Amino acid sequence: MVNRQITSAGKPGDQGDVLSNAARLFREKGFERTSLKEIAEACNMLPGSLYYRYNSKEALLVELMRRGVDLVTAEVESAYASSDDPVERMRL
Repeated sequence: MVNRQITSAGKPGDQGDVLSNAARLFREKGFERTSLKEIAEACNMLPGSLYYRYNSKEALLVELMRRGVDLVTAEVESAYASSDDPVERMRL
């Protein structure tokens, strides 16, 4: 299995940067103890700019989870397509 990150950091303030920093802060501090202000600061953004994109931490979390599900789905589809043998497909 390939180990991939949910997001890749991009330019400061872009969606990849925001999601990457949010994921890191959620891991380090926990979801409940991380504020949108801290995420904005980690992205070198004004809090209002982050609020414009994501009106809550929950919205950020949902986007991170959606990206994670998309990555897992892509990995499963890739493994499935790599073999014609039904037993091998199930194993993969």
